[in-house]
Amino acid sequence: MVRAFLLLIACILGVIAPWLVEDWLEHKDRLDRGLSSGTVAATWVEDAARSWWGLDENADTAEMRELFDAESTATPIDGWELDLKQMAAVRNFRPIGGASASEPRTAMKAIPRTNASEQATARHQSSLDRSMRSKGYRLGSPIFLRLFKEEKTLEVWAAATTQHHFQLVNSYPIRAYSGKLGPKMREGDGQLPEGFYFISANRLQPDTRHHLGLDLGYPNRYDVYHSRTGSKLWIHGGSSSQGAFALDPAHMEEVYALAQAALSNGQRYFRVHVFPFKMTDHRTEQACRQLPKWAPFWSNLKEGYDFFEIVNRPPDVQLINGRYGFRFSR
Repeated sequence: MVRAFLLLIACILGVIAPWLVEDWLEHKDRLDRGLSSGTVAATWVEDAARSWWGLDENADTAEMRELFDAESTATPIDGWELDLKQMAAVRNFRPIGGASASEPRTAMKAIPRTNASEQATARHQSSLDRSMRSKGYRLGSPIFLRLFKEEKTLEVWAAATTQHHFQLVNSYPIRAYSGKLGPKMREGDGQLPEGFYFISANRLQPDTRHHLGLDLGYPNRYDVYHSRTGSKLWIHGGSSSQGAFALDPAHMEEVYALAQAALSNGQRYFRVHVFPFKMTDHRTEQACRQLPKWAPFWSNLKEGYDFFEIVNRPPDVQLINGRYGFRFSR
């Protein structure tokens, strides 16, 4: 009986031994090569990749093989490059449970147009297209906006597709904005929001007493969760800053033309990130000391700011237990 049992064990080992040796050698090779000498083991990258892209634990996709076979620290993923330093830096931004999407998952809607808006955008189409092409894009490329209250600046970023790096293509001075540093809390408080918003076709405002407009969509899910109230918070042209970021009319025409072209060309919505200031480590620490009541909120905003600064691709934004959470956009 014992002899038969030992014979069975020997047979099993004989069958699986080659597989075990092959697996061990492959694993050792991954660890020896890594993806950057002496920095991150391939097994860590494998686990991280599965988690980031929602892959099954047994998945063996082309993206995974590309990660393992990379000879340099630059790894192409979804048409853009992310090196190991960037991967490590954004590791902590992955949402963990209890998340609800704060951005749309609906189909595109028709672009609202008026004669005035068509005439205004037509005035800038040729010059904008030339300017965009000089930077490697075109009028109609996907866009992303960032606004900074303290610097009174609106930035327009563009990319070849929403899965690529975004590049700064223009900055516009903000003539005026209502309120001061800090988020909007309630209707009538004179403040403008800070946070992560998006503009889809139905939020273009071509027919307004102001010179064109983009509705930020305040309150978003985060604002609602925290019982913040308000409405009609816009970016628009002119000099009135009540409830708005006001741009020079000519600049507003350009921003509107870029927005309309991107949405008309297939971008379902574009993200708009509104910050109190350029959220460098030094400025954020200074502001949190000066206004400690906003420190937790601004620290959360800084996570989203840092995410984009690291990878030049705006993240998907989620609501997670009352906080903003960030992940790679798809």
